[in-house]
Amino acid sequence: MSYEKITTTTEVELEKLRYRLLAMGELVEAQVRNAVHAFSSGDPNLAEAVLRKEAEVNVLEMELDNACAELIAKRQPEAIDLRRVLTSAKVVSNLEQIGDLAKKIAKYTTAVNDLSVVQARKVTEVEILASQALAALRDALASYSKLDTTAAQAVIDAEPTLEDHYQGIARQVLSFAMEDSRLMSWSLMVTAATKAVERVGHQATKIAQHAIYAAEARDVRHSRSVASSEPAVAE
Repeated sequence: MSYEKITTTTEVELEKLRYRLLAMGELVEAQVRNAVHAFSSGDPNLAEAVLRKEAEVNVLEMELDNACAELIAKRQPEAIDLRRVLTSAKVVSNLEQIGDLAKKIAKYTTAVNDLSVVQARKVTEVEILASQALAALRDALASYSKLDTTAAQAVIDAEPTLEDHYQGIARQVLSFAMEDSRLMSWSLMVTAATKAVERVGHQATKIAQHAIYAAEARDVRHSRSVASSEPAVAE
């Protein structure tokens, strides 16, 4: 078999892998959206549907892990093709973790419902944060799919905004509990669910980091923390 034929076959399989990754991304995005809506509206049926569908996410994770391993074994890709396969496996893990976050949010729906506490102010704020986190996820997956490092960097740069939004919600729900101690359990659960939403954005950042590595062999996973820890130098 000629090198040209091997390269063509590898590209075909990489393209199939790319489409399956995007399909998994769409599934976990829907899972998070439904989980947040269930939490905000107190819909136990929708929360249960999210929990049932988690099995599909787990199946996709195993299938894509196997696909990555088989592609390496059969095609022995090199350079950027190898980076694409290796980072695809990591993106699969990130997506599976987002599925787990959706499950966590769905479970908090039942827990909050059991408290018989109504606090409407939580609804729009958590859903707005979810919209931002899911937008980051879509942008990250698009940047990975296209190996667009500029778009990937934009996702990374936007993560502090999500963190700040989460902190704002956490402070607000804590203030409700300080005013009325009966809301303490509710406050803790809303904060935990909101943190899970914020973590979706964090996983999106990781996907964006993988996009940069796949495209340029440049590891930016710890660049922000390293930069922030460097001592100032007097001029």
